[in-house]
Amino acid sequence: MLLVAKTAEEGGGTVFPYLGVTVQPEEGDLIVWFNADSRGSRELHSIHGACPIRSGTKVALSLWLRSFPHPALQTPLDGEHPSYRLNHVLRFV
Repeated sequence: MLLVAKTAEEGGGTVFPYLGVTVQPEEGDLIVWFNADSRGSRELHSIHGACPIRSGTKVALSLWLRSFPHPALQTPLDGEHPSYRLNHVLRFV
């Protein structure tokens, strides 16, 4: 899911290349799609990307909902797996 809080003045859409669709949402829009089918197999038509922002600023919130456990998310944050430490996920500028 992608909740769009602020749209860019120009550009910044979400493109689904296998569908030939680019979504240009308005502020407050919620875009929802399924990344997997009912068996849990990857849905190739859901592959998407953000278009370049040509002017202005885009603010969006992404939320992933899962029907099945994700192996990387089951790893404890115990220091043995540094790639899963919070400071490797968040970048402070």
